[in-house]
Amino acid sequence: MTGSDVTSKVGSKPTALKAFLELYLKDFGKSIDRNYIEPVIAKAECYLVKVLKHGTNCTTMEDLRYTLYHQSKVKDLTELPPTSAAIRMHILRCIYVCNMQMNCLNATKANPTEYGFEEKDGILLPCNIINPVPGDLVIVCNCKTCSSQRCLCRKAGVTCCIYCHCEGGKSEGCCKNPNVLASVSVAI
Repeated sequence: MTGSDVTSKVGSKPTALKAFLELYLKDFGKSIDRNYIEPVIAKAECYLVKVLKHGTNCTTMEDLRYTLYHQSKVKDLTELPPTSAAIRMHILRCIYVCNMQMNCLNATKANPTEYGFEEKDGILLPCNIINPVPGDLVIVCNCKTCSSQRCLCRKAGVTCCIYCHCEGGKSEGCCKNPNVLASVSVAI
């Protein structure tokens, strides 16, 4: 789960051992049945969150990204951990590899393209989940209340997002950006 010749690196081996893997990965890779995989993916994602941030209450990568952005000195969105969609592909590849190793003597083989791989020109490659966001699309301000004309969001005439320090007007009355609609609630 934290990296191999086939999967990408997520955390380190020492932090992986401290994250109580027996709680999250008890049945990992034993079956590739689709009914079995969804709960395994959820537990594995929670485990990888604990690997990246020991002691956190977050259970998904999206929660961790949000928390780290607002509670640490993250200066750029590229410093955040992968999204839940990207980590899902990583977990699927891990399930595939683990299942193949546990069942190497059996005749049944899973289709790798159903487990986070894609075939290009006869070569098996990991699927990339990349949603590049143009730099001019998301404006992130450092204001606490967005009450001054220097606020980047106000100046651009757009609503604040959850990555702004005002948290996109999530707390009622906190964001003074006139572009944030009072009737719209922001869901995390």
